[in-house]
Amino acid sequence: MRERVLCETLPFLLRLLRISLGPTATSGIISEYRKADLAKPCGAEDARQFIGYVRARALPIPHLINVLDLEDALHATSNQERIVSFDCDPTLLFAALQDERPPGVLPKERFYIAVAQHGIVITKDRETSASPPTPESVSSPPQ
Repeated sequence: MRERVLCETLPFLLRLLRISLGPTATSGIISEYRKADLAKPCGAEDARQFIGYVRARALPIPHLINVLDLEDALHATSNQERIVSFDCDPTLLFAALQDERPPGVLPKERFYIAVAQHGIVITKDRETSASPPTPESVSSPPQ
C-alpha cells in the first residue's frame, strides 16, 4: 500500500529509482523507510519525509539530486516560487522517466525550473523552454 501511495505522490523519483536500481531494490528502500517508522499519514508529509530519507542515503544514481530537488519543490508547503537547478535538459530526463527507460548520458547544460502555484517554467540561458510533464500527467509506474 505504502509503495503505491509513494508512486502516485512521487512519480519521477520512484521511476528513477526503479529504472536505476530495479523494482526489488526500490521496494527494499521503501520497506526500510517504513521500518524506520518515518512514514507520515498525510501524503504530502510522507512524500517530503521519503525525499529526505532517499537524499540521506546518497545513492550514486545520475540525476537523483535533480529529481529529489524537483519533487521537493513540487511538494513544498510554502506559496513561494522555488527554483530548481538542473545539469541537463530536464525535458529529456523526464521524457525518459515517463517512458520508463534509462535517460542515458545527457549533455551537460544548465537549466532552471521555477515551481510556483501558477505552474512550472523551464529556462535555459534566460530563454523559456517547454515544460516537463507534471506529476498529474505521469501515470504511476507498474507495481
